[in-house]
Amino acid sequence: MIISDLLKKKVLVDNGISADILYHHAFKQMGIPEDRLKPFDSHLYGFLRNIVPVEGSVELPIWIGSAPHHSFAMIVFLVVKAQSAYNTILGRPGPNLLRAITSAYQQKMKFITPEGIGDVRGYQIESRECYAMLLKGKLAAESFPIEMFDLRDEAQVMRN
Repeated sequence: MIISDLLKKKVLVDNGISADILYHHAFKQMGIPEDRLKPFDSHLYGFLRNIVPVEGSVELPIWIGSAPHHSFAMIVFLVVKAQSAYNTILGRPGPNLLRAITSAYQQKMKFITPEGIGDVRGYQIESRECYAMLLKGKLAAESFPIEMFDLRDEAQVMRN
């Protein structure tokens, strides 16, 4: 994906998130002046329901695919200061603007272009590296073990 004329790898596409996120470290690497950030008066909530402060929002052009099957959109990213192995997360708004569908299993996104259907594919090796980075250090301490939750009783109540 090319964001504002710079190739960005380590992009997570997550259809479960209602915002497109650009991490502050990637924002700084792009050389965009801080005064381009527009104020954002709300917070995001992390996986552990912790508050993730939003530095602001910025509208940036993105391109995906390769000629002639490429697509362009202006996407509003929320810039956050948080630790992440990723540079950006595309939630639902970005792929919707690109008229894209995603397959997590195949690590692939297909989208409509004026020249036909375009597609981009993720890289399994980089995906594993990002996942491993998320599990190291502080991020691993913040993750919660699934054994803590036994949902069988709740499922039984919901069925009755």
